[in-house]
Amino acid sequence: MNFATTKEAYFTGKRESEEHYKAILVMNKVQTIAFQAKHAEEIEVCRIDAKLEMLEDLIHLEALEIEKAKLEADLKVA
Repeated sequence: MNFATTKEAYFTGKRESEEHYKAILVMNKVQTIAFQAKHAEEIEVCRIDAKLEMLEDLIHLEALEIEKAKLEADLKVA
């Protein structure tokens, strides 16, 4: 590129650098949101799995068998 003045070259470089780093920040934000969503899903799966383990210890009651089936369905959805 040919610039008329050093001032023009400076401001062009500054603008391009700002655009570059803003794009990096946006990508970082999107990645962070994705990590947070995945983490929330993993927590939900662990919570349901822990409930299933607890219910398996108490499965002798018929009412709990129904609850176990519901939680297994939730686990497949999550």
